[in-house]
Amino acid sequence: YAGRGAPCVALWETEKERLPAEAAAAEEAYNSLENVKARKLAVIDAETSAAILAGFECEATPPDTGVPELLHFSYDSFDQQNFADAAVSMQLATASDGGIPTTTPWNAYRNHTADSKGDLVILQLTAETFLPIYAAALNHKATKMAEGGQRKAAVAAAQTVEEVEAI
Repeated sequence: YAGRGAPCVALWETEKERLPAEAAAAEEAYNSLENVKARKLAVIDAETSAAILAGFECEATPPDTGVPELLHFSYDSFDQQNFADAAVSMQLATASDGGIPTTTPWNAYRNHTADSKGDLVILQLTAETFLPIYAAALNHKATKMAEGGQRKAAVAAAQTVEEVEAI
């Protein structure tokens, strides 16, 4: 036993003590204020992006009713590019003497919910009718980014894990 069994038992006893201590140290590091803050910042970034991409509400006049109403507009990354392209197009259309479209079809949605896009409404936007929607899109993004920035500043100022978790 002394030559074969005892060394194995000694190794087992050493590992039996080392592994829980190592796991406790890893858990302590994982739950350190610095790491909790880093994880919270990642969550805030993801939530901010999701809020931006969720879209926004803006009043527009659908051609099927001719009456202004609050509609939902998508603002995913594809639509953000569409907004930028349309803004440039509308600006160029006012400065050029042809070749640039002066109207653009645009998708909006009635009865939008978190679970459903709602009913598609296709708008025909001119520079004049596009501008308020474009401004709403830019304000939507700026507002969501400012909210995320305020939350991130609160994380930076937090002194305890509990303060971070409350944000």
